[in-house]
Amino acid sequence: MMRSVNEIMAQVAGFLDGWDWVERDVPHSSEYSYRELRHIESGAVVGAWSGSGHDEAREGGRIEFYPIWPRDEKNHDFRPDRDADTWNRITVSADRTPESIAKDIARRLLPGYVEMYLIKKAERDEWEAKVTKQQVAAVQWAAKFGTQPGTHSPETFHIHHDGCSLTIEISIDGGVRISRYGWLSKRVGAAVLRTLQLELGFG
Repeated sequence: MMRSVNEIMAQVAGFLDGWDWVERDVPHSSEYSYRELRHIESGAVVGAWSGSGHDEAREGGRIEFYPIWPRDEKNHDFRPDRDADTWNRITVSADRTPESIAKDIARRLLPGYVEMYLIKKAERDEWEAKVTKQQVAAVQWAAKFGTQPGTHSPETFHIHHDGCSLTIEISIDGGVRISRYGWLSKRVGAAVLRTLQLELGFG
């Protein structure tokens, strides 16, 4: 007997107070389908995979649920200790009733998850604010040298002076360092940078 996964998810969400659900595309996959349970107030997400590339769960099929953590623009996720076993993936039979599935999720996956999600979201937001500040500083520094940061590494820029080539990196805390010296030694490269700073009247 086939069951609609969308119908299962809608009913499961109905038994979880404050949660809703949404279907997501899985690019280039005909074997799996993906859906999400979403906590309406916090934005916390529980992912759900089923071993079917369509809206039908086979008899005896299983649905896997797992917590999703906040991610930054580079797709780095902010999660608790990776060695912790608190928010593991769980799998349930698609043959069970939606109410039973919801109770299992609430018992095995959700305790403390929304609270931890908000903590990690705050950490993500704080980190992204630092990254933005870092990139703004890189633009300002690069402008003083008549150049601009790289497209793929917006925290770095290159300067060329009297045949010297240096790659300057602005650290996340606003510090400035030379990450590559071209053919120069580290000592000479640092001296060149310092000379340029003095010539431009900053640093």
